[in-house]
Amino acid sequence: HDAGHFRLNNAFLKNSKHTLAKKYPESVLENFHLGLVFELLEDPDVGIVPFLPATDLARFRALLSALILATDMSKHMGLFKELQRWVGENDGARDGDGDDD
Repeated sequence: HDAGHFRLNNAFLKNSKHTLAKKYPESVLENFHLGLVFELLEDPDVGIVPFLPATDLARFRALLSALILATDMSKHMGLFKELQRWVGENDGARDGDGDDD
């Protein structure tokens, strides 16, 4: 997920008004990494996208985007709280699974 990383963080890129921060105002590095990954995946010589059925391509792109964008450290606490909420809401689902062990 860190394709092309060059040892600077999002805060530095935004504060220094780096070119990437102008191109990707949100999740700067993650969007940069995503762009590089899609370039590679779509390359006819080395990528897999040309071999994916059209019906799977949109889902593949959405999933890959979500996974890479989720690596933005500024989003981790929100994602973690969302996971905790989901676990709390679904914790009781395990109790009623019909297994009496």
